[in-house]
Amino acid sequence: MASGALDTVAIIASNIPEMIEAHFAVPMLGAVLNPLNTRLDAASIAFSLKHGNAKVLIVDGEYAALVQQALPLLDRDIIIIDIDALSQTAAPLGQHNYEAILVTADPAFRWPGIADEWQSLCLLYTSGTTGDPKGVVYSHRGAYLSALGNGLSLGLGFDSIYLWTLPMFHCCGWSFPWAVVAVGGTQICLRKVEPAVVFRLIAEHRVTICAARPLCSTCWLTRRDQRVPFDHVVTVATGGAAPPSAVFRSMEAIGFRVIHLYGATETYGLPPPAFPTRVERLPPDQRFTKMARQGVAYPMVDEVRVADPKTMILVPRDGTTVARS
Repeated sequence: MASGALDTVAIIASNIPEMIEAHFAVPMLGAVLNPLNTRLDAASIAFSLKHGNAKVLIVDGEYAALVQQALPLLDRDIIIIDIDALSQTAAPLGQHNYEAILVTADPAFRWPGIADEWQSLCLLYTSGTTGDPKGVVYSHRGAYLSALGNGLSLGLGFDSIYLWTLPMFHCCGWSFPWAVVAVGGTQICLRKVEPAVVFRLIAEHRVTICAARPLCSTCWLTRRDQRVPFDHVVTVATGGAAPPSAVFRSMEAIGFRVIHLYGATETYGLPPPAFPTRVERLPPDQRFTKMARQGVAYPMVDEVRVADPKTMILVPRDGTTVARS
């Protein structure tokens, strides 16, 4: 299911409204969205653009200098669409401006839908053992199920206020751009994750949920004089290695309900949350231990298995045995 049958539109941007818009607009035009990792070097950016055969590149002015270094490494021309930076220090790279294009759009346009739910939706690149990024293709069906899984498992609703502390280029923001819109929630954009700003936005906008792998440590280690108090509970979805029980305990004490998840780019980010709601009834020590374990499948996931990668024999469900490669 390669993306070659459809045109690819790449975008390199921070967590800004235009990035959310691209997650809808590009697939609705029948193209494949390719969010680029803003933390890569110019050579890796150029590799991704060439490998994905991007026809268009939408550039946030904040990354104009990085793209300027990557363009000479391409062996062909590419259409550049510039998103104005907050500070107008970066000169436009292309002949097209994002807002100017929107002005010329047809307000009567209606998306005709897709002919095949397995049609490619997004192309993402993740690290690989050879050093070159590895491409992962999302389908419309997979993204739909992933977004609904987020909504059901994490309790999203019309009154949800989601703060963008997770990079949208990473697994398409764990499908949250689609999930929050699906339930009619609100998204608060944030270009850079700074602890003091995160606490201020949580208090000011009464943020109900945010996500990111290092966010727990960031909030936990924030100096007390930088913490703006808030009087409501904020759900934090964190991925990767489970935080120590001390982090769970400390985060809960300052108003955060941490849910540890585990996934991969190939699985749309987050199939198995860490614990069912009933663990909240356990004594604190037992509860924090349980919260560091994954394995409860999303409602949209048939099964979660941990198996030996060579024999595909399931490992014991004891929370101890490791599947060795």
